[in-house]
Amino acid sequence: MNRLHACWTPPRPLPGPEETVLSFLPPLDEDAFSREFKGKLLLARSESTAVRAQARALYLRLGADMGATPDSSGRTLRADCGGDPSPWWWHPSSFKDPESDPAFGLLIAALTVERAAAGQELVLHGAPGALERVLRARAPYSSWCGAFIVLRALAARLRTAFNTLRETRAASSVPAAPPPPGGAALFGFWDWSPSPSGKELSDRYYKALPQELARRGVAPFWLCWLDPEGDPAARGRQWDQVLAPLAGRTDVVLLQRWLRPADIFEAFLDFRPARAYLRRRRNPAFRSLFKRGSLDLWPLFAERLLRGFFDGCLPRCELVRRASARAAADLRPSLLASFLEHFPVARALYAGARAGLPGVRIAAIQHASYAAEKAFLFLEPAREFRGEPDGLPAPTPDVALTMGSASREYFLSCGYPTERVLLTGSPRYDALRTGDAASRRGDGVRVLCV
Repeated sequence: MNRLHACWTPPRPLPGPEETVLSFLPPLDEDAFSREFKGKLLLARSESTAVRAQARALYLRLGADMGATPDSSGRTLRADCGGDPSPWWWHPSSFKDPESDPAFGLLIAALTVERAAAGQELVLHGAPGALERVLRARAPYSSWCGAFIVLRALAARLRTAFNTLRETRAASSVPAAPPPPGGAALFGFWDWSPSPSGKELSDRYYKALPQELARRGVAPFWLCWLDPEGDPAARGRQWDQVLAPLAGRTDVVLLQRWLRPADIFEAFLDFRPARAYLRRRRNPAFRSLFKRGSLDLWPLFAERLLRGFFDGCLPRCELVRRASARAAADLRPSLLASFLEHFPVARALYAGARAGLPGVRIAAIQHASYAAEKAFLFLEPAREFRGEPDGLPAPTPDVALTMGSASREYFLSCGYPTERVLLTGSPRYDALRTGDAASRRGDGVRVLCV
């Protein structure tokens, strides 16, 4: 028979020698299967190269369209969420993170299978549930499953609220010793991006930048979100152990100091964005965004969308926004720097700082290298960067400081004017400088592959 077997688990019984197998198997399983199977074997990692650019463009377009497409009344989802900036910008689906969200990888797989099948009968072996629903044209979830997703998200929201209350209480116990106004505020997370190293601070992202700023006459200080559980290796510690290194310091300020219990209750009890989404999720115009030819891609995005409106993501970022506004108004920094570019928490930081101190200069320092498929960097220029058609753009920095020419082009593709994207390198990798280029041999290029 003319069949294509798409396999995430080894197929049993073994397909016949006249059949074709598209393998998504782990390498060891794939190697063993290739010695057994006598038919045509296609490797998904090779076959996907023909559709990856298409999948990336579609994934980025959907991330922009979900928030920015008007309904029949002319309003967008991000406008219905309320606020300026819209809470939509704190939602994981607007972030488009392929490292924590399987949708992008599943989208590549769906397009790869569709291309390889080319009209053949399709047999699936161990396909992920959401992908099987796409390829079999099934509804994504029953009402019972949707309710279960919401309940789990609400439980996560409750845990996040409790943790935030504890962090706020702990931050308020640190004696206030604010830095002098006019310094450069370096955003971070206490105590895993800056962390105590004896009497000094060690910062894994800014490295020697604070010392260089001080040398040039700009007093640096850290504006930190207290996040003792952020480093998995350091979880479970007592609060005294986390806060003790802050005693007597004037160069670290905890953002939760500017929060009140009323802020926390208000943020975590605000379900306006969730109600806006529930009104829209069954709208035919909204659902049509996910149609691509014969495929309905809605099952790849449905769970993350629903969960993100009910868990702790939106209220947590809203609290970062409020605290940043009050901190900027009180501390009046001359410059605010972040290493998180377009991450939701950084968007909240930018929006809050501008609300508290209009005109404050904000810089994003590239924190790591990027490739085109690191989708969480990219903004669609019209709908996300400029905020068309509703006037609700994503909060962005005034200037992006990039590691190299490739990264600079990525930022420019988001819609930044050229004068707002500077090729500077990153302080994170200053220690890797090799001095002059005397060690080069010949005219070739040497590449170290790790």
